[in-house]
Amino acid sequence: MQENLTRILTMVQDGTISVEQGTELIELLKTPPLKESTDKILRVRIQSDQTEKVEVNLPITLAKILLQTSEQILPNIPQLKDYVTQIDLAQLSYAVEHELTGTIVDIQSANDDYVSIFIEEQ
Repeated sequence: MQENLTRILTMVQDGTISVEQGTELIELLKTPPLKESTDKILRVRIQSDQTEKVEVNLPITLAKILLQTSEQILPNIPQLKDYVTQIDLAQLSYAVEHELTGTIVDIQSANDDYVSIFIEEQ
């Protein structure tokens, strides 16, 4: 729990999420734990000519918590804002909840922006 709390506080400090969203996530950490998770990692990769390369690696347990509030958080991440509408959050949630391994989202736009979301063993 300490590692997840530190990650949430870092996201608030970096301005990735608001204080209110951070508070909500911390409250979610206090809820009974989800089913025992493995050492799987949710990885998000974004490559674009207009922005910096973005790599996000989340323990699957934290990804499950974040997906519970994803509708509020994802649109507020500047690098994801243009792609959120193309991501099937129900499919993403299902894959994370069931800890499916492999590629979940693979988007390449006409101007060669690339978004990839996948789960793999750590």
